[in-house]
Amino acid sequence: MTTTLQIVAYAAILTWVSFMMGSTFRNRLWTPDGMKAGIGSRDKPAPATQMSGRADRAATNTLESFVTFAALAITAHVAGLESEQVVLAAKIYLVARLAYLPAYYFGLNPWRTIIWFVSVCAQGMILAAIL
Repeated sequence: MTTTLQIVAYAAILTWVSFMMGSTFRNRLWTPDGMKAGIGSRDKPAPATQMSGRADRAATNTLESFVTFAALAITAHVAGLESEQVVLAAKIYLVARLAYLPAYYFGLNPWRTIIWFVSVCAQGMILAAIL
């Protein structure tokens, strides 16, 4: 497996982790009522807390970002354009997204936005290599 595809796989794992964290905070899975909610139908979810709202928004943003990244990275791979620029951009993207989640969870503004922008620039680097 190429480095770029490995990073796509790691980014997919990170996306999954972000959804698990969102679910954990939203349902308060560390409590008995939260465990019941987690395995139930969740017809009446608990009210959102500041942290659960952030975790949900971070998970949604992570998924939105991953879709674009995966499409670009896989296109570069399939087209045989996996250059040093693409690999570097994929690494930058993954590191930025790893930093993004805690920055969002803990409300580290403006760092959250700066980190997000770095991941978008990394996607732009891959797009530039494709074009």
